[in-house]
Amino acid sequence: MNDTTQYEGTIGNYIFRMKEDDVIEVWNDITNEFPESYIYLKPGSQLSEKDFQKEISFWYIGNVSNQ
Repeated sequence: MNDTTQYEGTIGNYIFRMKEDDVIEVWNDITNEFPESYIYLKPGSQLSEKDFQKEISFWYIGNVSNQ
């Protein structure tokens, strides 16, 4: 995690990084130039680390575990 990352988490092969208050980056391969996807949050959201973990879990369940 670098200085600009607020939260970071991993589920399966995915790495999630929150660098801005309302966007979570979704990486399948951290060596790529850009994230695979983004999770957009309500503007002005103040997520706790627990809320961050919930958001990435919901994304993973809805986008990966159904495949």
